[in-house]
Amino acid sequence: MKAGTYSADELRAVSVSEITSYLARHGWSAAAHDSEFADIWHREALENSPEVLVPTRADLTDYALRVGDLLRTLETWESRSPLDILRDWALASADVIRLRRPTQDSMDESIVLHDGAALINQAMSLMTAAACAVIAPHAVVPSRRPPQALDYLRRVRMGQTEKGSYVLTIVSKVTPLLTPGAPGLLEFMDEPFPRRVTRMLVRSLEALNWASEQTQATGDFSSFTDRIDDGVSANLCDAIRGMVSREDFEAEIGVLVTWSSAPPSPPGESPAFQFKPSQAPLLLEASEHLRRWEPQQGALITGVIVGLHRQEGQWDGRVTVACVIEGSVRQLQVPLPGADYQLAVDAHGDQKQVIFRADIQRLGRSYRASNISEFKVIG
Repeated sequence: MKAGTYSADELRAVSVSEITSYLARHGWSAAAHDSEFADIWHREALENSPEVLVPTRADLTDYALRVGDLLRTLETWESRSPLDILRDWALASADVIRLRRPTQDSMDESIVLHDGAALINQAMSLMTAAACAVIAPHAVVPSRRPPQALDYLRRVRMGQTEKGSYVLTIVSKVTPLLTPGAPGLLEFMDEPFPRRVTRMLVRSLEALNWASEQTQATGDFSSFTDRIDDGVSANLCDAIRGMVSREDFEAEIGVLVTWSSAPPSPPGESPAFQFKPSQAPLLLEASEHLRRWEPQQGALITGVIVGLHRQEGQWDGRVTVACVIEGSVRQLQVPLPGADYQLAVDAHGDQKQVIFRADIQRLGRSYRASNISEFKVIG
């Protein structure tokens, strides 16, 4: 059966929550009623507003007919295409991230296929950075993604392109994700994980703009490392830089976030961001800075002790190890517990090498080790 330009199957595919979320977003409210099968919705603030009947269950025999009636009423009331309304129903229960790319011809809402493919890849990187930062912010997104982030990335969807330049839409349904093996608190939080990802995306883009402005004013890239907890990462910098500038292409990109009106309540206005090709060189340097700053985890270090540092009366101490880091000989500051420190003292006296595993972090021009394990003297 066809009803105008939509089918009964399309109407049955619309959920009750999508319809009610859409109506609530557009100022409608449910009136008191006695039926368990349908609610009456109206707009108190507007005179001559129609009353519409909204089924409360999708398994009703006449569900598609009632949804069709509602759609025709809204089509007349809003003077909009029913297909546009159907699309908005589908998006009502989702946070939507729109990436807007200007086109050379305002009448031609298309872009080169190569650019479109690259934009999709960068969009995936953008959402990956936000999802992983929700679990644990890092200067560089770990190659081993957290399970909750991977589950989210498998479910987030790409919507249809929209009018107005070229618009790539990312649809993030605001429903709890029940990841097998995930901690219980992550499964039953008041705020669903997808909403936390969207919040982190907005927070990270705001922090990225702030860090960029600070660095332009001072020349100090520590502004980026200062905002790691807000989701700033080398991967985020690379994603935005890849959207605005590549070897064969430059164009600005707009990012607009529209909150779902489904529970929990939307955080507020729709945030919007604009990034230009002129920002690409700064983002490249910021990415390199963040990658240098992020600790190398579990690195195997071999070197010689060139300095011993222990306060009087203390058992633990710190040694300076000359070793190869990033292809050059560097001096690495290594804190050691008492027993390992004594091994280091003996190795220094006997001019022997030491070997151990540690996380390595660059701080300015110096390097610092943490999480030291398997400390041994060799030679």
